Amino acid sequence: MKKLYFYFVVLCALVLLQPARAADFSFNTLPKVGVNQNFQVDFALDTEMGEINAIEGNISFDSNIFTLKEVRNTGSVISLWVRDPQQNISANSVEFAGITPGGYNSRGYKATIFSLVFSTANEGTGSITVRNAQALLNDGSGTPAKVTSKPIMITVEQGIVSPPVAAVEDTDPPEPIFAEIIQGSNIADNKWVVVFYGQDKKSGISHYEVAEQKGNVVSEYSKLTWQPAQSPYVLLDQTRESFTYIKAVDKAGNETVRVVSPQPAQKIYQSLWLWCIIILLSLLLLGGIVWRTKKYSSRV
Repeated sequence: MKKLYFYFVVLCALVLLQPARAADFSFNTLPKVGVNQNFQVDFALDTEMGEINAIEGNISFDSNIFTLKEVRNTGSVISLWVRDPQQNISANSVEFAGITPGGYNSRGYKATIFSLVFSTANEGTGSITVRNAQALLNDGSGTPAKVTSKPIMITVEQGIVSPPVAAVEDTDPPEPIFAEIIQGSNIADNKWVVVFYGQDKKSGISHYEVAEQKGNVVSEYSKLTWQPAQSPYVLLDQTRESFTYIKAVDKAGNETVRVVSPQPAQKIYQSLWLWCIIILLSLLLLGGIVWRTKKYSSRV
C-alpha cells in the first residue's frame, strides 16, 4: 500500500512539474539609432517547445519619437492572416491576428512574425510594446497559452549612424486570391457582395481593386474599369450577370487577378416554364382525383 501511495505522489509531482505551455513575444532591434534615419524592428515569437496555432494582439509605439514607414511579413511563421498587420495600421499602433493550421513549434528559437520599419525625427527615448496579446495552443481545443512579453526601449540620438534597412526585392505576384460572392440579411442590406482575401509573403499587399463587366470573360485586364475596393465589396451589378474581377497589388507593383463567373438571376421565361409545369402537374393530380371519385361512385 505504501508503494502504491509513493508511486501516486511521484506521478502527481511529475504532472505538476510539467512546464506550462507559453508564448513569449519579443522585439529585436538596435538599442540606439540616429536622428532622421530608418531602422527595423523584428517582432518574434518563442513557443517554448509548445505548438501554437493562433495569435492576436496590438503593437503600440511612441509616435512622437517614431514614425511607422512599413510593415513587412517576409518569412513570417504565420501562414494565414485574419487581420493583416500591413492593412491594420493607425498613427501609433498595428493590429494583427493570424493562424498557422497544424500548429507551429519554434523549438527554442525566436521566429519572426513580422518586421516594422520606422523612421526617426526627434531625439529622445521611446518604447514599443505588444498589448492584448493572445495565443492559442494547437491541442484540439484552442486552449489559451500563457503569454509573456516585454516592451523595448530605443534611444534616438544625434551623431549615431544606423545601418541601412535593406530593400525588399519582390518580382513575384501575390498568392492566389480567395474570393466568393455571398448575400445575407446582415451584410450590406441583403445586397450581393464579394468577399476576398490575398497574401504576399515578400513586400506585402498594397491594395485591392474590383471590376465588373458583362459579356464574355476578359483576358486583357487593362481594358477593365477598376475601382479601389475593400472586402466585403458591394457589387454594382446586383443581377449577378457580370463577371467579377478582383485584383491584388503588392507593394512592388506585382498583380494577381481572380475572376468570379456570373450567376444570372432566373429569366422570366424560365419562371413561366416553371409555372406551366406546376399548373400541368396540378391539373393531372386534380384529374386523377376526379377520375378516382367517379370510379368509386360508379361501383357504389
